[in-house]
Amino acid sequence: MSDCKWYEIDSFASPYEVTSFETYLARQVAEGHAEELPPASCELGSSAKCFRWKGTGDIWRLVPPQGSTRGCWQPV
Repeated sequence: MSDCKWYEIDSFASPYEVTSFETYLARQVAEGHAEELPPASCELGSSAKCFRWKGTGDIWRLVPPQGSTRGCWQPV
């Protein structure tokens, strides 16, 4: 059993940081540590993406920056 290695991000500093983080998440999915959940299963709005850490079942959401908001990464 593995522990969840994710930490909250209150806001992203730049578009590059968001892109880099999305690449990190894609790698976690590709390596089998996490899975992206269907958008309808999270009910968090159309722009949010939800991921489950397979080792613990923890569900997290990625909200990309939009307009004046800077986005976030946090547990659901």
